[in-house]
Amino acid sequence: MKFKSSVVSFPDRGPWGSSKYRGNTTGHIYKGFLVTYHSRADGLTCDPCIGGGTFVDVAAEMGVRFKGTDLHQGFNLLLDDFSQFLGEEAHSCVFHPAYERMVTYSGNMWGEPHKWDMSRMGMVEFTEALELAIMNIHAAMEKGGHYGILMGNLRRDGEYYNLSSLVERLTPGKLVDEIIKIQHNCV
Repeated sequence: MKFKSSVVSFPDRGPWGSSKYRGNTTGHIYKGFLVTYHSRADGLTCDPCIGGGTFVDVAAEMGVRFKGTDLHQGFNLLLDDFSQFLGEEAHSCVFHPAYERMVTYSGNMWGEPHKWDMSRMGMVEFTEALELAIMNIHAAMEKGGHYGILMGNLRRDGEYYNLSSLVERLTPGKLVDEIIKIQHNCV
């Protein structure tokens, strides 16, 4: 399904990845991204934060070359060179980072608390880490490639944090699309 609108709704998350991994998104988003933006059949798609494996499963189902990793697998997007990890330029990439303490991952969903886990950072640290992560991904892309950043906004203690606008401000290059996913079955 190609993205035809800026607003999408998928009440059923589908069979991809682990639904027990808090914060993962529906595979329909990944499928829409690949159908819309992955135009080179032999191109590599990637994910530096595979989490529960949703994009891993979608890429396999669609027969798209894929390489992914995560902090819980030992790859640190804030310190390690993503281009070097991939071994080639990526044609497309989806990055679904933690949203600044919305769901804590290290020490909760996996392993021990980790210093570089973006889900354990306050807003200032998170913003700096997000910019560093985006630059690392941007440097790993081929000319004409596309990367998508899945980012939710946040409400905490009556305050609203517009994290999607933060992404737009930090990302180099031109924004070509914004997809807003209606939220279903959050917990």
